[in-house]
Amino acid sequence: MNQTNMQFGFTEGLSPNMASLIISEVCSEISGKNKSLFISTLDSQKAFDVVNHQILLDKMYFLGMDIQFWDIIEDLYEDITSTVKWQRDQSFSFLIEQGVRQGGVLSTHLYKQYINELLCNLEKHGIGISIGNTYAGCPTCADDIVLLSYDHTEMQEMLDTVYTYAGDHKFQIHPVKSNTIIKNITKQKSENFHNNLDSLKLGQNDIDINSDTTDLSLKRTTSDDSKINVDERITLARRTLYSLIKSGVHGTNGLNPRTSVKIYQIYVIPRLLYGLETIHIQNKDMVSHCSLHLSTLKHLQSLPNRPATSAVYLLVGAIPIAAEIHKRQLSLLHSIAMSDNISIKEIARRQHISGKPTSFFVKIQDVLTMYQLTSFSEIMNGHFNKLDWKKLSEHQSIHIGLLN
Repeated sequence: MNQTNMQFGFTEGLSPNMASLIISEVCSEISGKNKSLFISTLDSQKAFDVVNHQILLDKMYFLGMDIQFWDIIEDLYEDITSTVKWQRDQSFSFLIEQGVRQGGVLSTHLYKQYINELLCNLEKHGIGISIGNTYAGCPTCADDIVLLSYDHTEMQEMLDTVYTYAGDHKFQIHPVKSNTIIKNITKQKSENFHNNLDSLKLGQNDIDINSDTTDLSLKRTTSDDSKINVDERITLARRTLYSLIKSGVHGTNGLNPRTSVKIYQIYVIPRLLYGLETIHIQNKDMVSHCSLHLSTLKHLQSLPNRPATSAVYLLVGAIPIAAEIHKRQLSLLHSIAMSDNISIKEIARRQHISGKPTSFFVKIQDVLTMYQLTSFSEIMNGHFNKLDWKKLSEHQSIHIGLLN
């Protein structure tokens, strides 16, 4: 079945981070310019549970699904009944006419097709932002839809399109949990700017215009996204560390230091860094990250307060936090190069040429050069040598010099 290039959820070779990266690249487009960006994050109410079976079957049929496969799906969803069992009592059976099967292998794919036409309509009519000649107006991960526009009127048109489609397909967009931010507005201009705009509406309900919103676990603010995301990741990492204390991950009289560090790398580092490879992190915000990482490694090894920083890493084979982020950036670039998504590849090539300092695809060239890896162009053209990735681990010692 066809799937729009704006859908990044539950798709082989793609990840939610790619959708977040597109939003970050759109944000980099307005950096340093007297331009506003409207970002609306939409929350579908119980999305997977309200898929109408008849509409789904009709959609699959008109999309040209092979009749044998269509018959199988019809058998799966026709005349489904359920009962409720409570203690020793059981209710009469009742008919279920909506919702994809929980845990079903096909469920996520069926839901993606259920909303695919909405994303296609937005792209077909050119409603929303494009980066160069590539449409980027509605990056989506399953039921998490983000709408991007430079214009208030166009954003309202996008919201109207979503609202109409939701009504036709019998699902609802939560007007309270959905909200909008207007990026790149100074505090001095913000109040006057808002007063001169009509409120954005989803049907008859106003959508709040806030100072921040969340897309795919990343915070987006009216100005810089770096500090708020770094602070949230540090808070989450600390909570995770505290939860591991009972298991012996606490340094003195705890588990073997190498074991503790390994557990820290598996459970804490992913929470500390999730999604940060997709946004432009300010150097001043990296100080807190580096400090937490270094102090944790000292504590787990029961080291004094002022040992040689290089020794803290070398004793357990750890690397600085900057190197951990570089690994994630390189992994994301590799995933993009290997994917079949034409849109994100075109955006990657265009942004790399643009030379914008806040763009992921400009900064990644410096990382590739640092590790003496293949050039960006060769990676995107498929001329990729797997041995190059081996160099990354061989050159980890380089990062002992990348200390704050």
